[in-house]
Amino acid sequence: MDNVVTAVFKEEVDAFEAFAELRQNPFANGYELGEVVLLRNEGVKNKMLDSFDTGANTADDATVGMLVGAVVGVLTGPLGVFVGACAGGAIGSFIDTHDFWQDASMIEIVSTKLYEGEVAIIALARENEENALDTVFSKYDPMVVRLDAAEVALEVERARKVLKELESTAITELRADKTDELQARIEEHREAIGAHLDEIIAKSDAILGKAVTPLVANIKALE
Repeated sequence: MDNVVTAVFKEEVDAFEAFAELRQNPFANGYELGEVVLLRNEGVKNKMLDSFDTGANTADDATVGMLVGAVVGVLTGPLGVFVGACAGGAIGSFIDTHDFWQDASMIEIVSTKLYEGEVAIIALARENEENALDTVFSKYDPMVVRLDAAEVALEVERARKVLKELESTAITELRADKTDELQARIEEHREAIGAHLDEIIAKSDAILGKAVTPLVANIKALE
């Protein structure tokens, strides 16, 4: 079966060792690899650390061949950060999170399960035997998630669409007509800013006035 397999490691050194092993043996009994990436959660966002592509895509479609790269593009972009924050809040509202993970998308899973400082391997793989890549991963005891590559491709397609819609909505809102309510808010800000500047100017004048008064008195005394 063609899968996108994600393994999240607690120890960075384990992730690098497993990645090196996959790079050295991309074709083994039970599995064949296409794209493989190494990803780290750096707090604010995810960062790709390394990658390789064997060129042995599991389909002729170039879009599928670039699937892992597309997934990483979503995870390292603004939508990945947004989804992670939203999914984290959603998990907190579930008494039994098992139902949440059953329905969760790959982007949700990686965005919420890859904690700050942790490293993940994401691979496009044809696993001819069930859970074949676990022969490499098992010694490091990572959390492993595998999803149908076709479903992940659809998920990426939908994620890109959502991102475009969000961008369009944001631009529309920023360019919205100045309604009465918005105009009132603008006036509030204008008055607040004006009052703040007036206060600064008044303090400045007071300081300058104190400095100038004795100087004028000395000049008059000299006369």
